[in-house]
Amino acid sequence: LPTTLLAHIASYVSQKQKDIIQICSCHSSLWRQHVHKNTNDDDYDGDKNDGDNIWRSLCRLSFPLSEERIAHWPKTSLTTSSATDSIEAMMNDSATTKNREKTCLSWMSLYSILEQWVPREGFYTILNSYPWGILLLLRFRHGDLVGEIIWHEEEKDNDDDDDDLEEGENVNAGFTKATLHEIIRMRFKNDGSICSTSKILNGIPVLIQPGEKSIGPVLSFLSIFSLVSPCPSDRALCIKALRRNDNDMEEEEEEDIRFFSEGPWNPLTKCSVSDMIHELCNLHSNCITIDPVDLPSSLPCHLLLPKSENNASSSSSLVCDIPLIKPGLYSGCYDLQLYGKFSTEIMRVEYRRYDLTKTTTDHTGSGRSGAEKAETDAIWNAIHRDIFLCEKQRDDNELFQYLRTAIESNSNANEIVFVLGRKVTGDIHVCAGELTWGAVVYPTIGVHREGNHNNNTSLNRIVDKSNSKQYDVARKWWGFGTLAYPGFQSPCWSAGYLVQLAGHPNSPDAFGFSWDIDVEEEATILRWLEIQNEFHQ
Repeated sequence: LPTTLLAHIASYVSQKQKDIIQICSCHSSLWRQHVHKNTNDDDYDGDKNDGDNIWRSLCRLSFPLSEERIAHWPKTSLTTSSATDSIEAMMNDSATTKNREKTCLSWMSLYSILEQWVPREGFYTILNSYPWGILLLLRFRHGDLVGEIIWHEEEKDNDDDDDDLEEGENVNAGFTKATLHEIIRMRFKNDGSICSTSKILNGIPVLIQPGEKSIGPVLSFLSIFSLVSPCPSDRALCIKALRRNDNDMEEEEEEDIRFFSEGPWNPLTKCSVSDMIHELCNLHSNCITIDPVDLPSSLPCHLLLPKSENNASSSSSLVCDIPLIKPGLYSGCYDLQLYGKFSTEIMRVEYRRYDLTKTTTDHTGSGRSGAEKAETDAIWNAIHRDIFLCEKQRDDNELFQYLRTAIESNSNANEIVFVLGRKVTGDIHVCAGELTWGAVVYPTIGVHREGNHNNNTSLNRIVDKSNSKQYDVARKWWGFGTLAYPGFQSPCWSAGYLVQLAGHPNSPDAFGFSWDIDVEEEATILRWLEIQNEFHQ
């Protein structure tokens, strides 16, 4: 049989290399010859090209990625260099290419590497940096597994040359510049194992392994806010440095003083990203825990909403009424005076839909059977719990009850759609991982609310918090945002608006969120994080 056909058959057996070898080698000498043996072994008695071609096909079948990402895989004995060379030419990184180790793997060894690390490529948050949170991108680059910090810096004037940048690769144009700062580089041996030359920061060897159940204390000077470190998920990874620096051990006793006064994790001090990670390693015994950040589906919301049999025309109105914000990671500017270098925060924007076909126009419940009322109550209880977080967040202005009354009074409201912004990186008030705002984008909810806030129904212009520029408001949707005391103490909801901007460079795709309490009508403008495009399906 052709080797590609054998690979297709093997891919249906399992995608785990161990299972493929174990099962296939039990059936015939053909499988033992082509699949079981590593073609780099001296005692391999088959055609090396046939054996490696099977694993080569399996790599493509099991890990169907873009050609650009495939070009960054570790090199193999049968790799054609054109794709990799084109990527290296684009990056203009001849020095790195010249100095890196020349390792050629068999495709079987490459499969074992991809099996372990391709599912782990993507975005992570460094849990040890709580409550600020730091976003890390783990991916293959030029044959190595690289970990890069995504960090937002103050944008220089247009007159400045790009050569003036101290470090990092510019990955997103805008009023704040997102740059990549490499802190981890792992290389692989011919057998697929990790080389001893894998580094973190200043050349210290590292080991990446499953994360621990606990990540230790929060940043020292923030302990006065009674913060509790988040618990790692089952998919968390631990980046552990294998050798400590003697100078770091001597300075460890002074950590509390330096973190409070002039340390790199003080938001108002200027420092490099490497200094911040270096101090984090010292505080946590040279062990950093990273947790995956899952990207939501990139499909526009109206494609995710099934048509209702009883209201087939609703799909057209949904397209008109719902803001087509692309789900994913966005950056937004918060309080620069309070949060300093952490004021540009990253959030995960997603849609959430609830089916309300069982509700009626009579919100008092009359005319409904007991079963229908119980089902309706169950849906609203889920919204109260999952969206308004009733178990931990106050709702002094009764925004949830206002929403339910408005929806149940609308005879055409067969569903309700939320857009939610959850912080991936945060601050000392609303910490990383918390829901920062939400908005009802279908059906339309009146923006007037009675309560102790501005009742700003005439919101026609807003000010961008990042640069004080003013923009006209094209459309707005009723929403709610989180306010909290330091340490995410006593969090509560405040009314606000999701706004679509007119006259913005990214119009009509420019959106932001404005709290009702902002007297100056400021808004956090959402800016798409461009580097995530290669990971969106």
